[in-house]
Amino acid sequence: MDEASRLCDACRALRLGAAAVEGYAGSAAQLASLLMQAPSSPNLSRQVPRAISVCRREAMALKEENRALVEARAEALALRLSEGVPADAKLGGFNGFRGVLCATRMLTSFLLTLLSWGVLHYWTDPNAGAGAAGDCGSYFGAAFASALSRAQQRVAAEAGRSVAAAGGGAGVMMHEFRRARAAVEEAKEAAEHGGDVAAAAAEVGLRAGALRAACEDVLALIDDLFDEVVEARKKLLDLCSGGN
Repeated sequence: MDEASRLCDACRALRLGAAAVEGYAGSAAQLASLLMQAPSSPNLSRQVPRAISVCRREAMALKEENRALVEARAEALALRLSEGVPADAKLGGFNGFRGVLCATRMLTSFLLTLLSWGVLHYWTDPNAGAGAAGDCGSYFGAAFASALSRAQQRVAAEAGRSVAAAGGGAGVMMHEFRRARAAVEEAKEAAEHGGDVAAAAAEVGLRAGALRAACEDVLALIDDLFDEVVEARKKLLDLCSGGN
């Protein structure tokens, strides 16, 4: 039951983060609309710098708010590859079912961690991978441990490159968010230095739409996962109580 509660708490945190990122998509879409209409209206032209500032402030606020959310929900979002592995948890033999459940828990934790890195905030836990491959390998075999280890290393390397490209500091790593944020910065340059504002507006609108679609997909995924956790918990309670 503790694991089910942890998963539900992680889903709530991820939903809050995804909804906040979706809000940024709305601000970017509003900026795109202003940029398209500004040439025909001096009043709208004066609103463009304000809309750009709103987008930039929201992007910075997302970084801090999601960082605080990760810190507050660190226990729920923690990567658990080798924590609490029962001594008899094997993928075969009499205790095979227990081993499958344990392996599933590890994979779920890893996938939630990937999602939180993308939607909320990328952070590294120095203890997350310590001894994990060896522990997993001793219980579930070298192939299982190797797959988890390679995936973790690739994600960490990609996140590290993204953080370096952004000039340092972590934050929302979602690809669509980074593209939308870059489009806003390009629109700022175009508006301030007489660039192609129409092209910048089209790019901001395109990236804002892609970000909104991505957030909707993530929210749907989180809702489905939450429903599955609740249903599985109910079935387990029925099973333990002898219900049909």
